[in-house]
Amino acid sequence: MDGGSLGVVESPPYAWSWDATMIPLGEHTLTARATDRAGNEASASVTVVVERYCEGGDCPPEGVGFVGLEEGDAVTGRVMFSIEAEDDEGLAQLAFLVDDVEVATGDSSPLEVRWNSDQVEEGARALRAVATDTSGQRVEAMVSVLVDRTRPEIDMTAPMDRALVNADVVCEATATDDDAIASVQFGVLATSNAVVVRNGPPWQATVDVASLEAGEYTLLATATDRAGNTRQDARTLVVDRPPTVAFTAPEEGAPIREEVFIVVAAADDVALERVELYEGDRLVGEFDEEGRRRWTPSGPANSEVVLRAVAYDSAGQQAEAERAVLVEVAPCDRDGDRALSDSEECGGDDCDDSAFDYGPEAEDQVGDGLDQNCDGLDGVDADGDLFASAGSGGSDCDDEDPTVYPCAFDPPGLCTDRATDRNNCGACNAACDLGLTCIASRCECIAEDCTVGAPEDYAFTGPDTFFYRVNIELNEAAGFDLDGDGAPDNALGVLMDTIDDLFMGNVNAELNNQVQIGELALGATWPTLDFESPLDGATGVQMDVFALVDVDDNPGTRDRYLTTRDSFIEGHQTPRSRFRDGTIEGAQIEIGPADNFFVTLPIQGVSLRVAVEDAIMRGTISRDSLGVRLFNARIGGVLTLANFVDSVNEYLQSDACSCLGLEGPMIDLRVDTGSQACIGDYSTDSCAGAQQGLCTAIAVQCSLFMSLIEASLDLDVDGDGELDAMSAMLRLDGQGTDIEGVAPEEEEP
Repeated sequence: MDGGSLGVVESPPYAWSWDATMIPLGEHTLTARATDRAGNEASASVTVVVERYCEGGDCPPEGVGFVGLEEGDAVTGRVMFSIEAEDDEGLAQLAFLVDDVEVATGDSSPLEVRWNSDQVEEGARALRAVATDTSGQRVEAMVSVLVDRTRPEIDMTAPMDRALVNADVVCEATATDDDAIASVQFGVLATSNAVVVRNGPPWQATVDVASLEAGEYTLLATATDRAGNTRQDARTLVVDRPPTVAFTAPEEGAPIREEVFIVVAAADDVALERVELYEGDRLVGEFDEEGRRRWTPSGPANSEVVLRAVAYDSAGQQAEAERAVLVEVAPCDRDGDRALSDSEECGGDDCDDSAFDYGPEAEDQVGDGLDQNCDGLDGVDADGDLFASAGSGGSDCDDEDPTVYPCAFDPPGLCTDRATDRNNCGACNAACDLGLTCIASRCECIAEDCTVGAPEDYAFTGPDTFFYRVNIELNEAAGFDLDGDGAPDNALGVLMDTIDDLFMGNVNAELNNQVQIGELALGATWPTLDFESPLDGATGVQMDVFALVDVDDNPGTRDRYLTTRDSFIEGHQTPRSRFRDGTIEGAQIEIGPADNFFVTLPIQGVSLRVAVEDAIMRGTISRDSLGVRLFNARIGGVLTLANFVDSVNEYLQSDACSCLGLEGPMIDLRVDTGSQACIGDYSTDSCAGAQQGLCTAIAVQCSLFMSLIEASLDLDVDGDGELDAMSAMLRLDGQGTDIEGVAPEEEEP
């Protein structure tokens, strides 16, 4: 019928029963087509008119149905569709009902419906179309739909947020719904770059971003269910294409004899970070902003060298280009190592121009007795300090800094900065005088009132004091509060009291004895005081402390002294021990701090000269007939572990202990601060006599001695969280005297 097949009859009689009740009214063409076994065909057609005949002459409405809405559809919100019907005598009404509730009516076909499905509960709903003609005959059609207002869930699993892309972006997502997912769309916001996937899961698509300019974009994944509900998930895309790089000079295969400029053209759509030049796999360096880099060939002569330019953008992407060049022989560089021969006519520094692995840039193999890098050493000495680097088998742990290198007695693997090491300032064993600081490899006096000159230039004009009593305060509770905890500090006193108990000695009795016999003579000048002005109210008081030589060599007189030259900072007229900024109120003086106050610690016949740093003095001051008198003066300060150890090392390396055969320090605090610091290599076989017996005792008991010292530390003066000093308290009494000048060198004790 009308070109469509109604059926097939394969055997006679060739007849077909045709039901025209559902056929639209009007003319239609019926065709019969016969086909034999050979495939030959013949046909005949007839035109018929379909009419309705109903008993009584009035037929009920026909063709009642929904247009735009089908059985099983899922809907949400407002749904637009129409209801159609026809009747031979005319329609009286078309009605739309939801679950038997009339929603919309009309008196003609089609009835256009805008149904708000949000007014019914979610779930399956029965929709009916009812057509009534003028005779009251009714015909119905029904479809079931799913009202679904629940949005689907979606999670974009690829790409990652802020993914770096430049062409195709592979997108993936997981999506779920209480009914069914109809589609997932992947697209770049505010662009036409989008792909819709309808046959998932899996929900995958590839989005092309090749046409997008560099920058940040939002990638959306939109899940839509059958009812049209949607939900989105978003990721940020960073569109950034790799850089480009190409050599522009020299030409491919160009011969190279000497240093040349290598030139490249490089670009990036966002930001070019850098471009590096490689000779093979060896990094030569970076190109400048104009794409230029100097290059001196390092490959063998008459060989092809492949240069590589590697460009990096700000996102870490890279591009690479290669250029092959030919390295040719130069007359003064026969081995092609880019170092000129050290011959007279060439004037270079290549000590073997016939071997490519010999030259200033070669790697020296330490221990083979050969000088491959032509620096005069069996090893690499990049900083020229005459010490081979540790990496080449030498002992220099920092071969980029000529001020850092090991000295003979440094612990293995340790280098010291000779620019600041006061024991090896500028050179090994070049120790700075106490009172000087190693700055830029030179011993310098950094005090503001430090004056270059000779001791004889010092002005001995003020009143003077001789200290007739010098004691170590042994009472732990008698010190100054140096650490700010509200309690007195006097760790040195506790240590010396312990040593007295261990060795059955008496440090203060020994000190008093040394004063009485003239072996220990300390005094002070008061440059800011005169012989007549009142002491009370004096400010800015200065006290310079000296070791003294008795002019009449009579300890009982105590009236005339000379200072030792050793009391002055080397090369200066400034005393080593100077107290500044003193004030006198009533008869009480407080003065300091002093950089150093030197005191002798007698231990079992050994006199260790140590320096108490940051010293403050408090006491009673008055005048007598010769000068200034001090009574019950107390000096509190800090004795650093380093200073204490320096004194011990100085004694053990002195002539008195030469029998030990020490060639370096006995104690090295760079190794440890306790018993492990005793690293000296010594022998006691040649030690005899009482004095040398003391040397032996200290050397043999070094570990015990250092453990005792370490346990006495109570201050952290450098603020590194480790205890490195001990608090100290001394007591002094003094009387007026006359310090006349500086003793000649031959008169010093």
